[in-house]
Amino acid sequence: MQSEPQPQPREISLDSLPYIDQVHPDYEAYALTLIEEEMQSMTPPAPVTYSHASIPDFKSSASAISLNQIEYTNLVNRNGQPRKENIDFYKIMKAKSAPPSDGSVADWQSAVQHAKKELEHERIRQTNLDLENEFASSLWKHHAQILERSSTATDKELQAQLLGVDQINAQRKEMQEVQAMNKLGKLNYRWEELIKKNLHLMKGVGELEKEIMPFREENSGVLNVNDVQKIDDDDL
Repeated sequence: MQSEPQPQPREISLDSLPYIDQVHPDYEAYALTLIEEEMQSMTPPAPVTYSHASIPDFKSSASAISLNQIEYTNLVNRNGQPRKENIDFYKIMKAKSAPPSDGSVADWQSAVQHAKKELEHERIRQTNLDLENEFASSLWKHHAQILERSSTATDKELQAQLLGVDQINAQRKEMQEVQAMNKLGKLNYRWEELIKKNLHLMKGVGELEKEIMPFREENSGVLNVNDVQKIDDDDL
């Protein structure tokens, strides 16, 4: 069995441009001037400053390392601004985990504690790498599918908008070329008829002027309305 042909989308061919509002060339500059005046009249907000009085105290558990408190204090002292030079925390942690050449039991305990933290950091890092190796490709495929569906939906919406614009332009074209043209044709025909009647009237008035001209010359004057009415009554 042959498959039925799929219906093709109906295309609307237009030979006229869509309607565009006429905008004054200085309108954009005028709008920018109004915006600038509004911004100058506004009071700029006060800059936000940080101080030890406005910053809450650092709170952490007893087992937390002192590095967090040091960084928190440095952040307050910098007023929230970024560092001028980056700090390699991994290098600092590794230096602290090195066993001391000659130190007390507390120094050795601190070095062992830092070594355990470094080991835990490497274990978590390896776990993240394993998870990425197993699931990263699937996540990217899923993300690509979401982007493809979003692109398809956006393209359909765009095509619908373009078709709506074409339909509006087609309606306006039909209104201008069919409805308005017929109406203008009728009005033009009526105007021509009125012009013709006006010409006939002017021609008739001219002939009447020629007919009454001898009477005016004979009577050396112009007949008034009463005399014309009296002549009409006599003719009746």
